[in-house]
Amino acid sequence: MLLDGSRFTRRLLAGLALVSMLFGTGVAVGQGRSPDGEAFAPDFRRRDLNLFVRDLKLGDNRKAVVEALLFDYETAFTNASKAVRDRIEEIAPAPSVTAEDMRREQEALRREVQRLQEDMRGRLRDVTDAEERRAMMDAYHQAVRELRDEMRRQRYGEGGAPTDRATDPQVAALMVEWKIERRGLHDQFIGDVEAVLTDEQRSRWPGVLRTIRRREMLGRGYLAGETVDLITIVGKARLDGDVLTTIQPMLEEYAIALDLALVARNETLAGMPAVRPSRDQVNVMVVRRTALRDVNVNWADRIADALPETVRPGFHREFRVAAFPQIYRPTPIQRLFESTRRGAGLTPDLEQGVVALEREYNARLDAANEALRTTTISYEPEQLRGRLHRAAGDPIDPTPGLTDDPIRLALMERREMGVTYSDRLKTLLGETGTPRSAGARDR
Repeated sequence: MLLDGSRFTRRLLAGLALVSMLFGTGVAVGQGRSPDGEAFAPDFRRRDLNLFVRDLKLGDNRKAVVEALLFDYETAFTNASKAVRDRIEEIAPAPSVTAEDMRREQEALRREVQRLQEDMRGRLRDVTDAEERRAMMDAYHQAVRELRDEMRRQRYGEGGAPTDRATDPQVAALMVEWKIERRGLHDQFIGDVEAVLTDEQRSRWPGVLRTIRRREMLGRGYLAGETVDLITIVGKARLDGDVLTTIQPMLEEYAIALDLALVARNETLAGMPAVRPSRDQVNVMVVRRTALRDVNVNWADRIADALPETVRPGFHREFRVAAFPQIYRPTPIQRLFESTRRGAGLTPDLEQGVVALEREYNARLDAANEALRTTTISYEPEQLRGRLHRAAGDPIDPTPGLTDDPIRLALMERREMGVTYSDRLKTLLGETGTPRSAGARDR
């Protein structure tokens, strides 16, 4: 069997796993939540005053009152959160590992994995037997655990662990109390503001809160399309007043649908343990993330259908670049064609040939991108589910191995297509006309 006695393969898979979690997606089991993280970020900030004034149309008197309430909230939140932080530091002091230590460790790991990757494709490409692949996955999980433990021993000594805030029961109890106190400060501020608003201003207040939640919470995403704000994309389109008036009710419906999905996702994340969540907790989190992603994907189509044909393609393009940058950002081959067309010395016949070849490539690229987008939408949630299960030490329903990842395979096929067109362009131009960037390769 391939893995028997193969130290290389076990180290390779372990290294790739850690790089994927540390440097690729940045996804950890608890999504980076810790007692020192976003749990202590205030729900409202001083900069929100301008939003309140603009969207609620506050006069000078009410502006002064709301500003005072915002200051009181900020002071109370800062004092309360500092007290909790200080208590946590007494119970479980933070480990004395500096950012520079972490940077050096990560850089060393990067270099090792880069070296191992040179032999990766040749050693793994021909593994087709199901039993061998299962063995590879078993060795993968074991190697990740061993490498993780070794790194912790090197950093913290033979015990292999600092005081773990994520699992300390006293810290957990404090965080539960803080969550309740933080919610009380949030609700009190909202109630105090509502009390000074007119009926007309009060009707606008839920929309203002949704705007703040989109700004503060939407970026905590993983799936493609999960962090997109279609209202921002519409704003970039610079639509005329009549069009905006026509689609405004639709944008309000979208904002409500997005807010419901956003709050559900974040409440699920807040309820997850920082380490070793259960299978059900991971599954629910993936469902919540997928639901939020689907709100954006589905509403993007609905909004686009309501736009004039003259601006519809631009809106589609902006959304897809924002939601799927890995797919829709310009490829190196597109930039190669552009630089070739702009270069001097092309005869009319040669320029016509370059343009025709570019059109052919773009047509095939559009088809490949659409297929890749469909694959990403359908497969990415399962990819996340498997990754989080494995990171928690619970390899349930593992996603396919490195050579079976349909997103990765589709990207590789697209890259090979780019290589083909780069070579065809060089052949068309001939040796004297080959641009310096002709060696570009698609990604």
